[in-house]
Order: sequence, then C-alpha cells, then structure tokens
Amino acid sequence: MKKTILNIILCFTLLFSLTAFIACGGEDQETYVDQYTVKQVDVYREAGKVDKTIPLRFYSETPNVPYIGVDQYFSEFFKFDLAISKNGDSIKYALSDDAYMIFDAKQDILTVYNIDAFSEAEFFVSSTSKLFTEKIGKISTPMSEKVISLHNYCIDIHSGSEEVYVPLTLLSSLAGGVEQYNVAYNGNAVFTLDNGGSAYGEKRDHVYFGDDYLSPLYDTETKRPADLIEYTYNQLCFNFDNLRGYTVQLFMGDNNLLSLGLNGALERFYPEIKAALLSPDKAEYYAGFNTLMAVLYDGGHTASLINSESFMSLFMNKLVNNPTLLGVYREFLNVNTAKTLKAQKFSMTKNAALGVSGNYYLYDEATKTAFLGFDSFVLSPLSWDEYYLRGGEVPIDQDTYAYIRSKLYQALSDGAENLVLDLTTNGGGMAEALIGIFGLFNGGKATYANYNTFNKSMVSDISGIDIDLDGDFDDDDISETEKFKALNIGVLTSSYAFSCGNLLPCLLKEAGYKIIGEKTGGGSCTIKLETTADGLVYVHSSYDCIATNKGENVDSGVEPDFEISVYGEDGNFDMTKFYDFAYIAEYLSTAYSE
Repeated sequence: MKKTILNIILCFTLLFSLTAFIACGGEDQETYVDQYTVKQVDVYREAGKVDKTIPLRFYSETPNVPYIGVDQYFSEFFKFDLAISKNGDSIKYALSDDAYMIFDAKQDILTVYNIDAFSEAEFFVSSTSKLFTEKIGKISTPMSEKVISLHNYCIDIHSGSEEVYVPLTLLSSLAGGVEQYNVAYNGNAVFTLDNGGSAYGEKRDHVYFGDDYLSPLYDTETKRPADLIEYTYNQLCFNFDNLRGYTVQLFMGDNNLLSLGLNGALERFYPEIKAALLSPDKAEYYAGFNTLMAVLYDGGHTASLINSESFMSLFMNKLVNNPTLLGVYREFLNVNTAKTLKAQKFSMTKNAALGVSGNYYLYDEATKTAFLGFDSFVLSPLSWDEYYLRGGEVPIDQDTYAYIRSKLYQALSDGAENLVLDLTTNGGGMAEALIGIFGLFNGGKATYANYNTFNKSMVSDISGIDIDLDGDFDDDDISETEKFKALNIGVLTSSYAFSCGNLLPCLLKEAGYKIIGEKTGGGSCTIKLETTADGLVYVHSSYDCIATNKGENVDSGVEPDFEISVYGEDGNFDMTKFYDFAYIAEYLSTAYSE
C-alpha cells in the first residue's frame, strides 16, 4: 500500500534496478485512515480442542488478513518478556541487547538482528527433557542487521497507541524459526502448529491437519477475496526472498532467483504459475501453489505438507486442464521420478545382496568387515527422558544414536577390523541424532556449525556426547571413543544421501575418514515450517545452513575418496559393488595402511 508521494519516489528508486517487482494495489496513504474491526478468534493448541480466544485486528484495506500486535504475539505464543521502546511510528522489540526487531510503521521497514534468538525453543517451551548431548562451548562471528522494505512487498504494518500491528502470518514466518513451529490462520481460527521440534519432553497432540483446520480449505465454492490473494502472494515472495538459504539444489535451477526475487523469477520463467497463484478460484490457486512447490523443490526440504487424497483431487483437475502449468509439473515429476528410480535401485540392490533394509548390522568373518546401515536420523526425546530421568531402557530401537552406538560395540565384540557406515539410502532427519553419531567418531565431541544467510553470521555449537550413558559428559566419554579407533571406518554414500545424510559424510571426511561410493546428494539448509495467510502449510529450506567445522558450504555434496560407479558395463544401473564386502574391505585395508 502506498504511504506518501515521497515514499513512492523512494520505493521506485530502490526497485529501479530490479527486472520485475510487485505492483501494489490499494488507495494512496495520503487519504487513508486506519480503520479496523477487532474479532475474538479461537486458538487451537491441539486438534479438536479450543485452548483460548485472542483478539485480532482486520483493517478496512485488508479485511481478510488478520493482524496482531507484536508484543501480543510473542506474549501469547512464545511467552517472551520483550523490552519495548518507541520512537514515533517505529517500535523496537528487544529480546536482549543483541536480539531485536524494529518495525517502522510509517516507512513499512523491518529491521531484524539475530533472528535465531526469536525462534529458539528453550525460550518458550517448558521442558525437563534430557538428551545425550550437552553444549560445552560456542563460537560465533559478528552478524549484520537485516533491513527489509516491506513496502517493496506491499505489506502494510500499522501503528497503534502502544503497539505495532503486523500480519499474523508474517510474524509466524519471522518467529517460527527452524524448530518447525508456526502459528497459522485458516480463515476461521488460529492454530499453533508444532512438528515436535519445539516440544521435547512434552506429550501433546501434534495432529493439526484435522477437520477443524482443513474445512475452510476444502470450501472451493467460495472465491478468494482480492486482498487475501494479494497478501498471500506477496508473503510467499517475502518468505522465499528473505528466509530461505542456498539455491544450489533447486529443481528449477537458480534462474537468477537470488537477483530477481521470486516474483521476478516467476514473471520471467513461470508466468503461468504466478497467474494461478493470483486466481480467485481456490482449486486453480492450489494447482499453482503445488506447481510452485515443485519448481522450488530442492531434494526434500521444500514441499507442500497438505497432501491428502482429498486435497490433491481439488487441484488435479485444474492442473490437467491447464496444459502450460501441467507441462511444468510433469517436468518436475519426470526428473523426480528418475531420482526416485535410482534410489529404489539402491534399495533393491542392497536387499538382494545383503537381505536388509532400514537399520541393519551385518558382520562378515572372512573380511572382518561390519556393515552398519540406517536410512534416517531418528531422535526419540521422550525415550531418552524415560532412560535418564526414570531409569528406563536405552532406546536402541527408537533412536538412531542409540542404535549406532550399540552396533559399534557389537562390531568390536565380533572382532571387526573394518566398519562400513552405509548411508546410501539415507534421506536425512534430526540434527541432534547426527551430532551424537559424529561424536562417536570424533573423540566424544561434535561441532555443529550453521551459517545464517539472513543475518550473515556463523555459529558453531560445541557439544559433548554422553558415550558411556551415565548422564554426564566427562573424560570417561572421551576415553570410551578410543576403542572405536581400532576400526578402519569407511562411509558408503550415494547421490540419494541428503541433508543430514549429506552432512555426516562431510564432517567425517573432514575428520579424516574415507568416503566410498558416489558423491552425496547435498542439501545443507535446515527445514522451516511455514503457512500462507489462507492456511496452506509447507516447508522450505531455511536461512540456517549447516556447514563443516571450517564453515564450508556443503550444499553441493561431498566427493568420495574412492568412487564406485553406479553403472555396469552395459550402461544400466548396477550398484552391486556398493554392497560387496570383499571389494570394500580391500580398499579400506589398503587406504588405512598408507
């Protein structure tokens, strides 16, 4: 929305260099007066259960977009105690001296310093959970303020007597962080969506795609109102321009996304997607949204999360009857299908050669080689609570760290000289599990580095790992890992190994271990849970990008020390050598004797 003639000139000057930018609707702010209605809206914390009601503002220019006071939002959903200082129409909300957001309602400018601090779970979740990791140090580089012109995205913020009022879903994007926590509005009510990352130690209902949430989305008879169409599109552009990390893995290729922004990239390369996103017809909009998720697909971190059969059927007819849009979607499916078939070939070959899938341990006496494989990094916080706090069993069958640890000891007991850590069919998972596993091979300590593309800073958390599971991290844990150094360890990888399945080989190679097989599939950005202003739920790669201890970007994957071809002499897929004990054992024995 336009504010003043001076601001219009300033905004045009700032945007002149861009190939394409968002055109704002609405009246000139010179004649615009803040008018709004306040509605009491139900809040669901669990499926089917109203937790409370809260007041939301709906302004006359955007009558279908809910607004909330910034302090009100953080008090309601995060329990933050913010220090608030006002300077005219600009209000600074500080979590601490080095973490703040400034909203300038006159200029529609947002300034953020240390965005991670506003999304760290320990600030707003009461938990007595205990895991096998313990932070023992932190290294960080100076960060920069991020200044964003919301006016460039036609996103209005409003000043009240004591508060700045901001669209609810904008704050959810800024504060939801990378813990997969989000506060959503579906047109009728507010829902706190929690994928579990921010609720360690709490037993609660995480099912949030029930009838209460989905009913308004399935009502395709009602047309999308113009203000909601405009705002939803603008916030999608804001999110992908500012809150995502690297673009190396994008299915669409970079297509100058970083320089053009999402709007510019869509106008230049995929105008049919933009047209569908701006459609008043819900089913057509859903077709555009899911096609957008397809072209922004980056190996598994960006996707629509509402994928029920009922929802898919809503937009598939529209997609089929739009040849241009369908062509884009099919191109994605063809590429993704090829990747899927390759991954399936790995799984089938492994099963045929070793008779295993998922978590497995096999020992070959002839070569004294142990194969230890797993397909995902699974963390079981509640099971660790049972173990540490209530004397339960070590959760070997529920937690990947516990499983890998137990099988390392078994390999030593079996007399293994070589150990192959099989990640060929590993698609990633929880970083905490990775930290524990890396600590097993790294002297009981793990450094987990993040490069924050939003505030341009590197933060490395140094964790001690409870190797002997006595509840403490001490010299005994470090000594315990000396036992594992008797093994010649190789990491078996493929192009399917993604995210944490990519980072662990990167870290282990940096620590001096041998990588065997195919270059990993990459993926370095943690997942961020998002919602649109009308209730669609999706994830995308966030601004927090995992890195090696040296701070190196691992988004493109890691090259093997010993490459194994995925093709046979006939040119077809042949992964049999990946699971050949003698072949790999011969390499490991030679590699570690040099």
